[in-house]
Amino acid sequence: MLGKLIKHEFKATARIIWPMYAGMVVLALITRLAAMPLLDSQHSFFINAISILIIFLFGLCMIALAFMPLIISAVRFKKNILGSEGYLTMSLPVNTDQVLCSKMITSLVWYFASALLGLAIILMMVFWGQDIQLFSGGIDLKGFFEEAARLSAENKKIIWNVVLLITEFVVDGVILINLGTLIVYASYSIGYSVNKHKSLLTVVLFFVLFHISNWVCVLGIFIFGRQSQRWIDFMTGVNGLQSFLAGMLLLMLISSAVLYFITRFFITRKLNLE
Repeated sequence: MLGKLIKHEFKATARIIWPMYAGMVVLALITRLAAMPLLDSQHSFFINAISILIIFLFGLCMIALAFMPLIISAVRFKKNILGSEGYLTMSLPVNTDQVLCSKMITSLVWYFASALLGLAIILMMVFWGQDIQLFSGGIDLKGFFEEAARLSAENKKIIWNVVLLITEFVVDGVILINLGTLIVYASYSIGYSVNKHKSLLTVVLFFVLFHISNWVCVLGIFIFGRQSQRWIDFMTGVNGLQSFLAGMLLLMLISSAVLYFITRFFITRKLNLE
């Protein structure tokens, strides 16, 4: 049943996100064209001002792209659980955990998609019109892999540490994104459990929980950072950095678990659909 819920979430959110993605691509093309007059001093001040305005708008939209999955996830959570669709959602033959997990998984996927789109747009803006020939000089793939194998055999510990470090960075990033989503969910679930001033209370709770999470992270940086003072030196301090990331991961997992169970409690015990 979880798969069906995820499929439904993707359908509901895709109707909003895909047009936004298409709009970002179109705006990126317009921005790249608008930037061309700035390279030519012969154009008038008015043309240059229009170009700068379009570039500024594009920058704002790129920032919005980073927060779009969170905003859409928040709107879906409010409408689908706390709003007009709440009775239908909570009457389905599924438990609360499946409902919450479907929304968190969908949000994570859209975050990943937004990151890929943002990277593709940046690469397009940078390399537009350039003659890129990655293999023009010829690449000896066999020699490349033989050299990589030799270095791996000679430096197994370093290679293993680097792979582990990258994995920890990725996992920490995923948990951090999910933590932000759970802050929104917990704020909504508590704020909408009362009868009056629901939106105001939700906003206040969001900032309170956000700052508490920040304080927890700062505390983790202070505690685990002192134990990994050599992490700035990449090759000799990689183990210290791994310990630091593992400690931060533990703190974020604990914070996420607390926020998850707060959300779950208020949805199952204190849900107010009036």
